[in-house]
Amino acid sequence: GAPEPEIEHYAQLPVTVNDAEAAAEVFASLGEALGEENVTVERPRMGSEDFGLLGRAAGVPSVLWFFGSSAPDVVNPPGNHSPYFAPLLEPTLSAGTYAMTAAACG
Repeated sequence: GAPEPEIEHYAQLPVTVNDAEAAAEVFASLGEALGEENVTVERPRMGSEDFGLLGRAAGVPSVLWFFGSSAPDVVNPPGNHSPYFAPLLEPTLSAGTYAMTAAACG
């Protein structure tokens, strides 16, 4: 018996789709740099992400990727939009810089 809700759309973002060729290159570069056992392909996710706008605006292929950054004993680490997100400074900073360099130079 609830009344029909009024839904106001205030922002919409396009679907983020990785460029297949660029994603394969990044995956290979990260596997070589970090060890193939440390690189996995995630399942597709639903969510709001403005990253999809970047490649489109620049007219270039893009790849959205993540890397882990929590203490080994943390079973369910909070995501980066959580107020509890607190990655370990090291090795996160060094690993992220190394991974980004490997992906860019791939």
